[in-house]
Amino acid sequence: MLLTQSDVELFGRLQGLLFKYVNQQLRVLAAKKTAPQNFFKLSPNDRLALRDALLDNINLLEDYLELNPDRLTSEEREIIGDWLFYIEGEFVILRETEEHTQFLLLDQELPEVFGVLAHAIPFRQMLRQPMPAQVHAVLLPFRGAIVYDTVLIIREDSPQAQREFGEAALQLADRIIEANGVTMTLDDEDIFNDEELPPLEIAAPFLEASPRIGLPQKPVKASSCAPELLREVVATIEEFSRQHLDEDYLILCRATAEQLAAENGALFTPGKEKSLACGIVRAIGSVNFLSDKSFPPSMPLKDVGTKLGISPSTASKYQKLVEQSLDIDRMNYHWMLPRVIEDHPAVWMLMVNGFMMDIRELPREAQVEAFNQGLIPYIPADR
Repeated sequence: MLLTQSDVELFGRLQGLLFKYVNQQLRVLAAKKTAPQNFFKLSPNDRLALRDALLDNINLLEDYLELNPDRLTSEEREIIGDWLFYIEGEFVILRETEEHTQFLLLDQELPEVFGVLAHAIPFRQMLRQPMPAQVHAVLLPFRGAIVYDTVLIIREDSPQAQREFGEAALQLADRIIEANGVTMTLDDEDIFNDEELPPLEIAAPFLEASPRIGLPQKPVKASSCAPELLREVVATIEEFSRQHLDEDYLILCRATAEQLAAENGALFTPGKEKSLACGIVRAIGSVNFLSDKSFPPSMPLKDVGTKLGISPSTASKYQKLVEQSLDIDRMNYHWMLPRVIEDHPAVWMLMVNGFMMDIRELPREAQVEAFNQGLIPYIPADR
């Protein structure tokens, strides 16, 4: 549940050096406060001020790595570079296990449970209340694990409200863990890969009817890519699906390609049709547990690229581009196969009167209201 002492010292030194650079650029605190040897002497408020300044100016992290004023080793630069993939948000610290402490991300688009290591002091000693406890935190990847950035903002509530909220959070977390497991790393191996990519257009945001898990469909727009390029991508998807997947995958991946053509046609470039088809299949496969042998047909995601002759780094990058363009994630039912929707607990978990509840257990009237708002794919009571 804790980092080793050597890792605690390494983290403190690297974050201290980064904070010193941030302070030199933005003058958040007096210069002497941010000397690296004083990192662990900083007050929580000072660390919070430096942390927020960095997140508001995250380009400073990249500038620091490029300049490398402290002559960091390649391993040290990689550790700090991975912090670009931080996650900031409201979490519930659920419970401690032998391996880690479980954090539930309270994000209406993508609730997820993370296994987090504390630094030198267990989380239970830092909290002023029993678990589950709600906090605002920033999670960082660190040497293949997930840590927090040494600042926790603890949300306090009445014992009764805390107890009711905690019970609902544990129920939701158990469903997520059953479906997706616990996320143990935030690292991205392609962070320093300089391969040139097609430009990523920013699509119009989703319009949400109310706080929820999963998102309604985007409005359909006229395709902004050359029709022959879309045909090539679809042909590759169809051939691959017929050889290695099934008809449900074929239909969903083909529809995804058509939606992508409407949302970000710039990704459809000559000579990259197989790479894009690979990214689409991997993105849909990731949502639908393609790597899980208990969900046939199955195969490791890396095998999609191998069978299409696409390198792992290119396959991973195009998957990410597809996911970013269409906001594809594991909690959005629009990208799920019909058989996955049936059994995926997060599809049916909605915030009702301030509580996370399974809409299938509520009266039909509530289900109809959720369906009319685009929150669920169909009315369970009518099935």
